[in-house]
Amino acid sequence: MTDKSPVDVLEHLPKKTPIWAVGLVTVIVSLATSFVGVYIFIKDEVSRYTTSAQEIHKIEATTKAKSHELTLDAVVSLVQTNSVQIVELSKALGNTQHENAALADRITSLEKTVAALRGTLEECEYKLKKCESRK
Repeated sequence: MTDKSPVDVLEHLPKKTPIWAVGLVTVIVSLATSFVGVYIFIKDEVSRYTTSAQEIHKIEATTKAKSHELTLDAVVSLVQTNSVQIVELSKALGNTQHENAALADRITSLEKTVAALRGTLEECEYKLKKCESRK
């Protein structure tokens, strides 16, 4: 700025300039300067807050994405583990069914053998009774 005092400025004004006009211009210039200062301060603060909010939002989004990725990985791992278990259980079930069928065949065979032996036993008992009755 200049090194002029307010008295020097007033001397350069036309003689009929009202004092209230000089005061009004001074107030307006002061207010404008204050508003510019406040605007610059607020602009910097708003810029900082906006940047901070964007960084926080970015961190939250990254954290949420990582959380979803971990959750998805866990679900995929569980599905893979369950798939392996299902295959193993299916094989075991197939083996059990095969064993059950073999046991059922063996039981049927034994039942036929028992039936045949029962007939033989009954025939032997009949012959034994017949022999005892002759004595």
